[in-house]
Amino acid sequence: KSSYTGEDLSNEEMEEYSRNVYEKLKPYLHKEMKVLEIGCSSGLTMFNIAPLVKEYHGTDLSSSILANTQKMATEKGISNIILSCIPAHEIDRLNEKDFDLVIINSVIQCFDGHNYFRNVMIKAIGNMKEHGLVFLGDIMDEEKRDALMADLEAFKRMNRGRGYKTNTDLSGKLFLSRGYLTGLVEDKI
Repeated sequence: KSSYTGEDLSNEEMEEYSRNVYEKLKPYLHKEMKVLEIGCSSGLTMFNIAPLVKEYHGTDLSSSILANTQKMATEKGISNIILSCIPAHEIDRLNEKDFDLVIINSVIQCFDGHNYFRNVMIKAIGNMKEHGLVFLGDIMDEEKRDALMADLEAFKRMNRGRGYKTNTDLSGKLFLSRGYLTGLVEDKI
């Protein structure tokens, strides 16, 4: 949903969003790769990448969404997908290990604080091969929070009475700064 209008994003916007992740990861993908996606939801990222890798393991909190995602995978004839209904902080319970790539895309803003994020990262890296990749996408930028809030407030004022449900309460969303992310990497988490 759009934070500005409260309306569903269009199929074109969602396709552009998923294509962006694919384009960024494409140079690293290969047929022997094992991928873990934390928060795979309906498979927007998964369905672009899974056909190019050996195994794609997606996790999510919602069993009903995962049931639909599995149905779509079957309909598309993609058989290398494994789905697990498990929260991010429990990924160390997965039977699968030795992932080449971990994707955490468009879910970090829903995490319950910096410590939760750090613990998920520690567990994700613990499930990886010694030399793997981590892709973090759609992160809410702490340095841009005030500008985003001002823009949302301005949009809400300018569109009063048009029926939009502008979200101006982002207090429950996790924002991360570049400094925080850099610090995690430098500390080797």
